[in-house]
Amino acid sequence: MKTLSLIDIQLVAHEHFKKRGFTTTLDVKNDLRKNGFHAIQSEVSLWMDELATEEEWDYECNGTFRMYSLGDDEQYSATLYMVKGNAFWEGELHGQTTWVTHGAIGSTMQSRTVHEHTFPKSRIAWTNWKQLITRNYQHGFNAFDNPFIARLRLRSLYQNYRLQTPISCLISYRNTKKYVAKGNQWIEMQGNYVLGWELPKQEKELKRMLRKKEWNSVQVNFQTVHVHHEETSHKEPLLVENVLQPIMEIDNSNIYEIELSYPNGETLYLSAYDWQWENELLPLVRWLTL
Repeated sequence: MKTLSLIDIQLVAHEHFKKRGFTTTLDVKNDLRKNGFHAIQSEVSLWMDELATEEEWDYECNGTFRMYSLGDDEQYSATLYMVKGNAFWEGELHGQTTWVTHGAIGSTMQSRTVHEHTFPKSRIAWTNWKQLITRNYQHGFNAFDNPFIARLRLRSLYQNYRLQTPISCLISYRNTKKYVAKGNQWIEMQGNYVLGWELPKQEKELKRMLRKKEWNSVQVNFQTVHVHHEETSHKEPLLVENVLQPIMEIDNSNIYEIELSYPNGETLYLSAYDWQWENELLPLVRWLTL
């Protein structure tokens, strides 16, 4: 019979959690014996107690054995890129879903399969995620900085757009300040504005802006401005001469929508309400406009 270890108990317990959300020391022992392990109830119970403490399982005792569950759900997220020789493994966990892909370094997204799996709870997805990472380390993979700009789940979702070249980009901002010189007054205004870039002509300007949190219209050029709402918030005497153009102060955390237009007439709408603007939305747009 095979010798039992903590990892063997963990894998069986996690499999039960994935399938039905709970397990017992008796069920784990029985499955281990079916798999050819020398499993003793008292030994399994001790190691299950250790795992429950480490992974914060909940449990109830029926007087004979304990019934374990993962308890209240939490929202987990993680990303990891791993390498072994010329092979790579990339994964992302977001809420209840994991995305995983692997292949030769340098292979294209279109030549690989992205495996997506949704679990009943984020906590169960997190348990599965830790199993995947443990196995990768056991197989000789090591963690590296991810060379990809955008998150795996977003690249998987929008990979068809990656094959096309956008011809323009419109970015909508809320609560943005604009300063205008009128006569002898310096007028501060606030509103919602849409800024535009013609692609690929203004690609470098767009990407320079996408890498910043804050910028102004003196630093980065854009082609079009649409005003959705604007009101005067402050006036003061004009102290600087020869101010020919309005100056806008831009904070990318105020983005609420991005539109990418393509030669075939299709438009891709990306909302900042769906994703985190700094780590998800802007890197995705950079990836789509490479």
